[in-house]
Amino acid sequence: MLENHHFNLDLVFTIAMTFWIIFLIVTRKIIYNGPNTDNEKQVYAASTIKKWRWFSDMHRLGAQKTYMKDGTVLMISFFQGIFNNYWGDYPVTSASSFSVAISGIMLYLIGANYLGPFAGLIIALLFLISVWPWQVALFGGHINVAIVFFLLSIYFMQSSQTGILPQNVWLLIAGALFCLSLFSSASSSKFIIPFLAALFYEANKSIIGPNYVYTALAEALKKDFSLLSLAIPAFFIIVFLIIITSYKKIVNLMYYQKAPRILNKLISGRGLFPLEYYIQHARKKIYAIIFPTLLGLILLFIIYNLIGFDYSAPTTAGALLMFVLLTLPDVKTGIRNYLFYLFHSHRKTHFRLYVDYFAKKNISVDRATRGGGHIWLPLLLWRIIPLHILISLAALTYLLLIKPMTYSDAIILALMSLSPYIWGEITYGVQVGRSYLPGLVTMPLLTGTAIFLLSAYSNFITLVAAVILAVFLWNLEKFLNDILPARLTASKLVEALLKHGINEFHTYQTDYNNFLVNIIDLDPRYKNKFKINFINSIAEVEHGWIVIPNTSSKAVHMESESEAIKYGDYDKDPVLNELLKTKRIEKVAKAKFKTMGTSRFWTHESEVTSYMDLILKDITKEDLYRGYAWLIHSDQVKTTTNEIV
Repeated sequence: MLENHHFNLDLVFTIAMTFWIIFLIVTRKIIYNGPNTDNEKQVYAASTIKKWRWFSDMHRLGAQKTYMKDGTVLMISFFQGIFNNYWGDYPVTSASSFSVAISGIMLYLIGANYLGPFAGLIIALLFLISVWPWQVALFGGHINVAIVFFLLSIYFMQSSQTGILPQNVWLLIAGALFCLSLFSSASSSKFIIPFLAALFYEANKSIIGPNYVYTALAEALKKDFSLLSLAIPAFFIIVFLIIITSYKKIVNLMYYQKAPRILNKLISGRGLFPLEYYIQHARKKIYAIIFPTLLGLILLFIIYNLIGFDYSAPTTAGALLMFVLLTLPDVKTGIRNYLFYLFHSHRKTHFRLYVDYFAKKNISVDRATRGGGHIWLPLLLWRIIPLHILISLAALTYLLLIKPMTYSDAIILALMSLSPYIWGEITYGVQVGRSYLPGLVTMPLLTGTAIFLLSAYSNFITLVAAVILAVFLWNLEKFLNDILPARLTASKLVEALLKHGINEFHTYQTDYNNFLVNIIDLDPRYKNKFKINFINSIAEVEHGWIVIPNTSSKAVHMESESEAIKYGDYDKDPVLNELLKTKRIEKVAKAKFKTMGTSRFWTHESEVTSYMDLILKDITKEDLYRGYAWLIHSDQVKTTTNEIV
């Protein structure tokens, strides 16, 4: 039965849609995760879709927070219409969670095409039961949308030989969908290598056949090699060598107006800067523009010869058509903005806000600091997907030691499985959890291959079922007890207030309330529903309800708040300090709420707090306890208050 394609597809579809519907139900009251978030700006841009003349108009209306998120904004707009909600975070999380469900289905279809129905089933289940993509959905992460477009592009690529449509049409659509993936999240660039690998496989199935992968690579190069394809990069190499050896002389001629007029115009302000300035500037430009361009041309030469014109041309044409569609009417500006957000987003991190904090620990950081280095990644993966890691290691061990394939093929397969992680590290991407989610999509290559080779053993199927159950239970516990309640703090607070008939309460006027009390009014359902009185101390309240926010400066949602950065934990109220220190607050609290400050998972949605946690071990149990929010009544703490005062 497990090799029955239709049964497995129905099973995966049912599980994926059930998970999504449950997700929609439990998050229906979700509120923005803070004021002035990127999500809020994207929601506004999506809500103005009727005003767009071009798709690129979303960038003008989205306050610069929609670049590299075009596909995501379009999907948000779709769900705004479905739920008639043009103001809240619900369409964002709905779009992101829907992408998780569809991605699970697509992973089954793709896995079944490559490795058979049983392997496809396990690949899909491992993705769907992981907390990681669902956590990203709660955050409204754009990478989930990018993943579904990437997987759709692979599936259309696989369909190019079905005969239902001409091959070029399938490949054209595949290229367009991949471009849309790149325009849905900056992190989607991690899919470039897997996409090219899938295209190589489709173009060279007949060569790969019974041969080894490294043999197929050599055969593919021989098959499509031509002097013409070699001449193009050779020409640019010659041009590059001429420029690099004579740029000083060329700049000298331009500076003294002895070069052709078109070149002379490139230098302005001759009276303001000396010749040496322009020579140094030219050198920087050569290495910043010409050298990467040359490397790109060499890479294109290799890709062309590996994949061949029949596959690369229509795929490229589809990508270019989508690119133009998304950037019209100013394609030039679209190219510049796309490249900037693709290659420069890592150059400005939140570490720049914490120079003083880390200086006290004798650690030097600046705006380009990305995190804990290469050791951070395995620590992150072990925190978020430990069982997935163990499964992948077991699969790799089997492929290497039992040797159902050669060492070289197993290593190539492992590198392809880990390519999104490798790409993130070699491109110095920002070290936050959600940006590395693409690796969860490609990691099952190892697991799926091992399952394909072992599925003939009946006892193995029982073992796989037991492992899947264990993975599901571990992830379910983390999701229900940590990830989900920590994201729904504000809506849980509102629910508690309404349950107890509370329409007036006291709280602190502090930035620590930006992610609790201060965001309630962002939801039209609760705007002006509660009267809020601000206090400096619990001792000021003679009789009334008091809302206490997270007071930990190391909570992920406080990592950009100047009050937390400058002053540390919120400890201005001695009464509250005593309640927290002695934990008497547990006895007097009417309700206790988990926040992102209580979570070991949410901490990795900022590069700074993730570094504090995984590398410095600087987020303690005391910090996590300070992360709780509370609802208390002054009558319950009067005795304690009088003792302290």
